[in-house]
Amino acid sequence: MEFEGEQWTFRLRGILISNSPFASLSTQAKFNVMDEMGHFAPPTLEDFKRGRIIFQSPDRSYIDDVLRLLTEDTTIDHLLALSARLFDRNAYFTPSDELEYELDLRKNEKEQTESEFMAALLRDYLKPDARGMSGTWARKRRRQELMDYAMEGKWGFGGERISDIRDHPAPCGELWKRKQKLNSP
Repeated sequence: MEFEGEQWTFRLRGILISNSPFASLSTQAKFNVMDEMGHFAPPTLEDFKRGRIIFQSPDRSYIDDVLRLLTEDTTIDHLLALSARLFDRNAYFTPSDELEYELDLRKNEKEQTESEFMAALLRDYLKPDARGMSGTWARKRRRQELMDYAMEGKWGFGGERISDIRDHPAPCGELWKRKQKLNSP
C-alpha cells in the first residue's frame, strides 16, 4: 500500500499457542508428516514450530519462539507465499524454479480444495531431511514419476538412460515440461 507517498508492505504472521501437551498431539495420526523416505512419522517439537504451533511451558521459555516466529520468515512461510500466488485467480503464475514447478504439478494433479492442497503440502514439506532440506520426499516422488516419461526420450526421439533421469538436476521442472508437452494440442 502507499502511505504519505511511500510504498509500504505489510506481512501478517500468526502462530498457534497450544495448551495441549506436545505428547498428546504428536501421537495423533492427523499430525503425521512425511519423512525423506516417504513414510509417515510423528512430528517432532521442531516440526510443530516450523508449522507455527508452539506449546506453552510453565517457565514461559516458549515466548522467545513466539517472538521469533512473529518477526522472521521461515522456509514454510516462503512455501505458503508461493502457494497463495499459485491460487490467486487474478495473478499469472509461471513456475521458475524446482519448488514452483513441484507446486504447480501438485495443484494440477487432482481436484482439491485449497485446504486439502495446503494440508498435503505441509505434510510433505514440514519435516526436513538429515541435511535440513524440506520436501525431499516430494522431489524423490517427482523423480520416480519422471521415469515413466523416459521411454519418450530426452528430445522425444527414444529411450533415455536411467542415469539421465537419476542425475537430472531439475526433475520437477523436467517433469512439468514433459506434462505440458503431452497436454498441448
